[in-house]
Amino acid sequence: MDTTMFLLLLCTVLLSWSNVQGQSLGEIKKFQTQKFLKIKNKLPGCNMQNDIADLKDLLVSVKEELNEMKTEFMKEIKAMLKDTKEEKLSKKKVSTNQAKNKCADALYFRGGNTFEYAKSVSRRPGLVADERSSSSSGAPEEGLNAMTSCFWIKTLKRSDAPNVLSYAIPERDNEITIYLLPNVTLLLKTKAGTSFYPQDLGIWVSDGKWHHVCITWENIHGTLQAYKDGVLRNSRTGFKPGAPIAPHGMWIIGQDQDRYGGGFQLNNAFHGSLTQVNVWNRVLDASEISTLAKQCGTGMAGNYRAYSDFVPYGGIQKITPSCCEQ
Repeated sequence: MDTTMFLLLLCTVLLSWSNVQGQSLGEIKKFQTQKFLKIKNKLPGCNMQNDIADLKDLLVSVKEELNEMKTEFMKEIKAMLKDTKEEKLSKKKVSTNQAKNKCADALYFRGGNTFEYAKSVSRRPGLVADERSSSSSGAPEEGLNAMTSCFWIKTLKRSDAPNVLSYAIPERDNEITIYLLPNVTLLLKTKAGTSFYPQDLGIWVSDGKWHHVCITWENIHGTLQAYKDGVLRNSRTGFKPGAPIAPHGMWIIGQDQDRYGGGFQLNNAFHGSLTQVNVWNRVLDASEISTLAKQCGTGMAGNYRAYSDFVPYGGIQKITPSCCEQ
């Protein structure tokens, strides 16, 4: 392309640019606009040979201005991203605090004594209604043909056989006993004069961390299952089939009843924290247990015995937020 054609093309572009200066030049600083118009006015007949250098200067100025705008824009974007991140962290912190506030208090047992325990006497008027159970509110308390017991536990084993939950009736002790030996162990007597064999459930929890434990049993086939942190860890059949657990007994957390409501021994005193100790008169399914293990200490209460039924004695310390502190 010769010089004449180049200048003609450049003149055409320049004139087109000037026609839309209200749009394109509106974002350029005033001194740049004036400089551009000065160059344009010096082009009679599109004779631009002497003004190409000025046009180049203008383009350099525009480029510098765009770079400045880009820099400012990136600063604003980074600031917005930072604010968004801080806002998300703030919301997460609030959500965590709200979850902690929903947690039930835990009972902290010092161990090595016989005076710290929580007690719930059998509620003879009736069971709490449960949509999955055949029992209804107001009916006399019945024996247990099936059972689920769940609890949150945090402990470092300090005694020979610390007791988590004990159920005894006036006629005999050890109707139900859940203790650590060192694994979580279940003992059922169910009939006077019958032998009983502790069932090691293969669950170890004495690591100083919070764990969720559920034990289910039914007396048709004697099916016994044990869950740790929502996961099935042990399952067997043939354990105490055919005999129900007797009603109208006393439930104790933290001590072993060697007689109805008493007979506590130092080596059976629980040391650590317990919360959400609940008992149902049915076998909870795996999905229900998995949900309970994710609810940070609050959730479905036992319909046969609820954690809120237990009254602490002996100066037991209450800990908050309990199992939220994983």
